[in-house]
Amino acid sequence: MLDVIEHCWVGDSPRNPHIVREVNMEKFGSVDFVIADVDKNKNVVREFVSVELQAVDTTGKYFPAYEAAVNNRLLKAKPTYGFNWGNVRKRLISQLITKGFYHHHWQTRIVAVLQTDLFDMIHEHSAIPKVSIESSNIVFLLYQFVNKADRWEMKLDDVVPTTQASLMLAAQYETPPSKSAFKARILERLNSE
Repeated sequence: MLDVIEHCWVGDSPRNPHIVREVNMEKFGSVDFVIADVDKNKNVVREFVSVELQAVDTTGKYFPAYEAAVNNRLLKAKPTYGFNWGNVRKRLISQLITKGFYHHHWQTRIVAVLQTDLFDMIHEHSAIPKVSIESSNIVFLLYQFVNKADRWEMKLDDVVPTTQASLMLAAQYETPPSKSAFKARILERLNSE
């Protein structure tokens, strides 16, 4: 909460911040949580910033590898699991474009909290332009795991402010893959059936 307030808050620092989880948004699901500056006497939200937390999905079957590691056994077959970078990128970017549009109209921000490695994968596909914090309505708060005294902690690595329009254009106009390479993959699939 402190990093969001320090780096992403709109206007003056909140006087009475509260965290509210899973706040439903009309027309588009919910946000993971909202930090709201609440005036309890008047029962009014003075300002707020929404926050989305994003982790990486996995693909395949990881349980056999987990079970073998826990029971100190060798695997019988090579595991078939991995990180589902593409699915996370598609879901997160489409959510931020839509939710960022709402936040633009509300004149506030939505913050995406994720690991730097995930952001780098997203940025590799769609170069996300960095803008000044004052003109942003979407902010990526990037964290890395660091080992401190045999304990892993999340450390703020970077703050990347952008806009809904910039993010939408970056995603829409990313460099397309090679058509000939795609045709080759079509032939590979046809020949393997």
